[in-house]
Amino acid sequence: MDETREILMGWHRQGHALADIYLSGIGLAAQLLGERWSSDEVDFVHCTIAHSRLHQTLHEFSAEFLSEGCAKPNGLNLLLMTEPSSQHGLGGFMLSEFFRHGGWNVTLCAPQDMAEFKRIFQSDWFDAVALSMSTDRYLDAVAQALSDILPLEVNPSLKVFVGGPMAQIEPLRLSWPGTHLLNGNATQAVAMVTQSVKKTGRQPNVTPRLSKYSLIPHP
Repeated sequence: MDETREILMGWHRQGHALADIYLSGIGLAAQLLGERWSSDEVDFVHCTIAHSRLHQTLHEFSAEFLSEGCAKPNGLNLLLMTEPSSQHGLGGFMLSEFFRHGGWNVTLCAPQDMAEFKRIFQSDWFDAVALSMSTDRYLDAVAQALSDILPLEVNPSLKVFVGGPMAQIEPLRLSWPGTHLLNGNATQAVAMVTQSVKKTGRQPNVTPRLSKYSLIPHP
């Protein structure tokens, strides 16, 4: 852990922005770990430990990373949610940091099952929803849930984006009605979602709801 921290701090002292370190350092390291695990070069235990250390570094750099971002909140609310029972928390947390870096208020959730997935989706009023799909286990279930939920949303202009590893592996399987594909990096995702929401125009929150899933904003 100390060696990992020293490498990242060294890059930062050399003048590299934390956003670049996140994408080209931590992000690519996590991708490489995944590839080595898939090819049995690294076992599950060591892969999990490595991911947890990378995740920890994101928490340690969080305050400084956010201070490099948007000077003030943009007033937009995002629900960022993984597929049920997901074991891939690093990517979701990193993406949430980039959205906060861009001025968004983010609710980050990892539901345990489809029932909780639906409850979270309808727990509050959001300008956009971003779903991270890591495997194909819940593709059909999530697609069906969206077809049931979206017509009932209080925000008629709600934008739903779908990304994650599956967006790179099998993007055609994420071509769901009423959704948009996210298959770029975190910076590109923030730009795409922000532009899409602002282009549509923010609708008033006519029926505000409090969510037990909402996170306390980072200082």
